[in-house]
Amino acid sequence: MRTIRQANSSVPRGARALLASAVLAALTLAPSITAGASGSSAAGTAGALHPKAATGQITAHDGKFWLNGQVLRMKGFDHTAGIMPSSDYQRMAGWGTNVIRLLVHWAFLEPTHPTKNPDGTWKHTYDSTGYLQTVLTDVSTASQYGIYTIVDNHPCTPDVDTGCPYFSYPDWEYQAAYNSHGITYTQDDAGVAQAQADYWTDSLREQFQTDEEVYLAKQLLGKPGVLGYEIQNEPQSGNLALTHDTTQLMLGVMLNTAKAVRVADPSRTILFATRFGYGPGLQQADLSGWVNLAGTPVGNTAFDLHDYFGGRWGDGILENPGNTQYGELTSILFDHVDENQGPYIGTTFSQIRFLQQALSRLKGMPLIIGELGDNTMDPGVYVYYGTVLSAVQSTGVSWVGWYSGPLGITNPDDSLEPFAYLVINAMGS
Repeated sequence: MRTIRQANSSVPRGARALLASAVLAALTLAPSITAGASGSSAAGTAGALHPKAATGQITAHDGKFWLNGQVLRMKGFDHTAGIMPSSDYQRMAGWGTNVIRLLVHWAFLEPTHPTKNPDGTWKHTYDSTGYLQTVLTDVSTASQYGIYTIVDNHPCTPDVDTGCPYFSYPDWEYQAAYNSHGITYTQDDAGVAQAQADYWTDSLREQFQTDEEVYLAKQLLGKPGVLGYEIQNEPQSGNLALTHDTTQLMLGVMLNTAKAVRVADPSRTILFATRFGYGPGLQQADLSGWVNLAGTPVGNTAFDLHDYFGGRWGDGILENPGNTQYGELTSILFDHVDENQGPYIGTTFSQIRFLQQALSRLKGMPLIIGELGDNTMDPGVYVYYGTVLSAVQSTGVSWVGWYSGPLGITNPDDSLEPFAYLVINAMGS
């Protein structure tokens, strides 16, 4: 997500009503909740759909998520650790939410660089009394309301997340003493691109990130309500060539981290992506390591696909087998809706194709849309939500959308955006 928040939709009120009615009729979802409802009024039924805490362990296999031998379709929201009050979890539970994708920032968990021991190992200092406790509290609160948590290793955003360093991860790892390439990266676009590319051949930075994720998994071991761990949000390739070799290199590095996390917390699902968020490279990727990841059940992995697809062309991915970058790039008119590249004009059909091209390659692993949302200033915002939610409904795919922020369904004062009822209806369907 790379946008600046716009406060209100530019769609005229009359057009909103007509368009919303058409979209709602097409969705045929659950009974609506009044658009624009305040936080207090929308939370009136909280707990009714989730009378029990989230205590069982969800697993991922055979193309679905499972709980106690029954298929469970996950539907929920993205939210940053440490900023959501208990009342928001209560509100979500009343809508039928059963999962939160919790954005956890390594930069805040380990702001101080590790120190090297005489034997060559490294000693880490994590913020165990501050930031870690906010993560544990969020997981516990969500669980109490019957909501499971995906713990997402997510970069923070400078100028949005207070205290976030320039590179969005701990700033010390970009200094020569703390990376295998021995480089102090420049704080500019070129430095970011180089650092992103170098990560995939940097054994020390990979070790540090794996150490951090293993530490977090150990703190959550045995605690109820954790669905699983997402190894890395929207993996970035920097200035590496956008090819199958790059995709496979990145998947291999993340798989090593996944194996270590699995050992630390054996029962949780592992979630992963290829490159960026929209799944390039999936067509030709070797996923055998993920399918056969040790555990009970074997695999217990899921693929995270982010749907900001503008819906303007095919299934969004370059599908010409004769092209050397087949499956590794977006198609000509992909156009992310979160990058303000024109009004959304996509269709349910194109969104279904976008999901199906990923589903067809996952070899029995379930697919979850880990992020969806549109800018409130997009004249096509109603159509976006209508088509995307219709597509996930049609395919049975699990999904998570933004609750707050530039692509969320709530305003800064906690009131709902006018289109929020489309998401709420889909949540409860």
